[in-house]
Parts: sequence; C-alpha cells; structure tokens
Amino acid sequence: MFSSMSEFLPASVACIVATTGIPNACFNVFALVATSQSCACITSNFPSFLIISDAFSVSELEYTPNEILNYCIYNSKFSLQNPVLIQKIRSMLSYDISFIALDPKRLTVMIMKTKDAETIKALLNHLFTRNKNNTWNRYHTIIAVVYFIQSFFRHIDLLKILQIRCPELYSFYQYNCKQQFLKILIQDTNIYCQSVFKDLKSCLFYFMYLVELKKHNIITAFSYFKNFFDRITAILAFKSGKDKRKGKRPHFKSYYEENATQSVYNEIDGSQDIIARAWQLRHANPLSHSSAELWDNDSSKKEIVRIIERLKQLIRAFIKHTPPK
Repeated sequence: MFSSMSEFLPASVACIVATTGIPNACFNVFALVATSQSCACITSNFPSFLIISDAFSVSELEYTPNEILNYCIYNSKFSLQNPVLIQKIRSMLSYDISFIALDPKRLTVMIMKTKDAETIKALLNHLFTRNKNNTWNRYHTIIAVVYFIQSFFRHIDLLKILQIRCPELYSFYQYNCKQQFLKILIQDTNIYCQSVFKDLKSCLFYFMYLVELKKHNIITAFSYFKNFFDRITAILAFKSGKDKRKGKRPHFKSYYEENATQSVYNEIDGSQDIIARAWQLRHANPLSHSSAELWDNDSSKKEIVRIIERLKQLIRAFIKHTPPK
C-alpha cells in the first residue's frame, strides 16, 4: 500500500527525514517505553498514535506523522540498514520484544528491513522462547505472520509453531501461499473453467464480491459480481465462438451492453428476463448510476441476492450445454 509513498511525498520529505534523525527519535521513544513498562501497560498507557505523533511530527511538513513513518518503513529508497539504528533495535530486543505490541506490523517490517542477520535472529529467538514457555499471544502471531511475508515463508520451525498456535492461518498458508490457489481450481478439465480461472481479473472480481457479501454490503457485492459476470460472459462468448469477431483474446469492452450479453445466453430458457432485470438493478445501483433507486426500495437486497443466483445459473447452464469451438 505504501510502497509508492515516494510518489506521494516530495523529495524534501526524504531530505528532512534523513537529516533530522527521525527514525532514531522514534526508537528512543519506543526504547524508553519498552524498558520501563510491561506489554500490557504499553498498550494501555502509551497509545501508539501518541508515540508516533511525538516522534514523527515535523513542523516543516504538511504530512501527518503516520505518513512520515510509513515513508520511513515502506519506501524502498529509504534505507533502514543504518548501524546506529540497528544497534538501537538490538539493544531493545536484548531486553524484550513487548515494545513491538505497540505496532506489530510496522515494527516487525522495520526490523526485517534492516537485513541484519543478528537482529532478525534475536527476534526469532524471542518467538521460540515465548512458544516454549507457553506465553505466546496474538501479538506474537502477528509478528510471525509479518516475518513470513517478508521472508517468503522461509522458516520451517516457525511454521510448525504457527501450525500449533493458529491452525487456521497455517491452512491458509498451505492452500494459498505454499502453492498458487489457482492451480487447485484449474484442475477442472472443462475448457471454459480453465479460461475463467486463468483470468486473474475475473478471480479478483469474484473474490471482492465474496468479501463484500461477507460484510453484508449487498449493493457493493452486486457491483463486483456484475463486473465478474460481464467479464465471464466475454470469455464464454470468445471460447464458444458466439463472438465471431477476430482476435486472440475476449472482447471485454463489448459485454457491458445488455444486447450483447443477451446474444450469448439466448439459447437458455428465461435468460432474457434475468439479464434484463440484472441491467435494471445495475442502473439503479448508486455505485453505478446517480439515480440510486436501490436506496429507495427496502426489498432491493433480497432481489439482488436472487438475481445474482440466477446469473450464476446462467453461467452454469452455458458451460454445461454449449460446446467450445
């Protein structure tokens, strides 16, 4: 998210950050807290936003302390391999890792970006000790997850701890990180399914639909599903030969129009009414059209869910009954 912060913050920020010792100031504050308080007291008596504000407020800049901190941590052009900074981190880790609970994601990334083997080893030793002493908590899980992401999951022993401490996360790693989840889906031999699963944008649209549906944001979920349906329709038309135009890939821009979509599913009973209603809902969706008529209808959510299921049935019927070219 913040990897392109250099585009957002002008060069003057980098200059000020580099010359005012802001990272050192930050660690001085963290060190003061970490060496004088327990983990529980840190999070309750020293809110991280107050510490960040104190260490990263720069009167010469209009940017917030959080933006400056993110620049220091996530910008690839800003080096954290500073010997003085590394020594401060080591000193704090030699005492405890409770200070990381203030901001486990960013502080763990900061430690990893030092690329100092001794410092990272000290972090890992604390995690192994916490596990052995059965004092592992959710902060240690977050630290471990960030470590895995930064190191591309290169630590078998720590993965074994994750498997015990958080089996759900370990399962996620097994199915979605150890291998590409698309490889599991592409085991389907149907040529249509293979084409859809290989289209990352279609997968992303469907994933976002599921996310919003889980959050009960039905209108937003419908927007993502409608985009998914349009894209799938273009793929099905291309692979089946219903789209007669020349080209080496589907014509995705064509199937936002109702008539073009109707022509793809016209051999399926009831498709005309389903598609017509889906387009009506799209035009009433406040995320797509200024009329925002869906906001005026209390029963619109039930109707959206019903139409989504009918559109899914259209896709399944097409794949089942229409031979590819």
